[in-house]
Amino acid sequence: MTSWNIDEVLRLLNEAARIALHYFDSPRREFKNDRSIVTEADREIEEMLGMEFDRPREGVYLIGEETVETKDEAYIQAALKGSTWIIDPIDGTSSYANHLLSWGISIAYAEKGKITEGAIYLPVAGKLLITEKDRVYASQWRRDCRDDEPHLSIHKPIIPQPPFEAGVIAIDQGNTRSGHGFPGTVHASGSSVFALLHLFMGGYVSYIAYAKLWDLAAGAAIMEKLRFLGRFEDGNPYTTSIDETIYELSPNAKNRRWKTRGRVVFSGSEQGLQYTLEGLKTGR
Repeated sequence: MTSWNIDEVLRLLNEAARIALHYFDSPRREFKNDRSIVTEADREIEEMLGMEFDRPREGVYLIGEETVETKDEAYIQAALKGSTWIIDPIDGTSSYANHLLSWGISIAYAEKGKITEGAIYLPVAGKLLITEKDRVYASQWRRDCRDDEPHLSIHKPIIPQPPFEAGVIAIDQGNTRSGHGFPGTVHASGSSVFALLHLFMGGYVSYIAYAKLWDLAAGAAIMEKLRFLGRFEDGNPYTTSIDETIYELSPNAKNRRWKTRGRVVFSGSEQGLQYTLEGLKTGR
């Protein structure tokens, strides 16, 4: 598959969800070198998607969480400049491995170093967001309803309004270990795609992340099309670009490679963004 095709992406999300749910009741887990968890489902989904997406002879590349370390530097540099699929087979593997609901599947597509399309699917909740050109579509797509295809509708985001103390801020696992000064509820789900989808659906005031490219890529495409905001703590914008201003891309970065260059705050409004950034300053 060499370009974004919404029908084909939906087909692949359906197959990825089938694999994930097949193992969900009793997933076998292993530890990677960084002591993060990987399961059979992660590997099987990435292998399946790799067969569709990894086509370097056709000028199309794949950056996936479970296989990127198997690629040489020439391949990676070509992927950063060319047509590239970016996937996270199961984002929130710890939740998935412990039979929790806060995990999802994401597929994104980039051209010439810019993320252009994305899809996030939460199979257990049956929630889907997917882009096509300048639009974002939403669906309640539960596989136990035996719908092979989702019923798509244009997504109209709900953006929480002040007072934000009554709302919920989502935060990734890394940031739970750092101070913050939020008087309201903070929710750490362990999955960027889970948090971003619920941000775009109005469940969160904001989301704070220090995450890797594949955690955020699909959400970045949706963010741009919905005109949500992403901003680093230093005030610089988070964008759909895949470059050194946004991510640590040098192989010399070692364990930080593919990470954002700092904490990023996502929100549907400038007010929500500023409220969250001020909370981060208070907690220092």
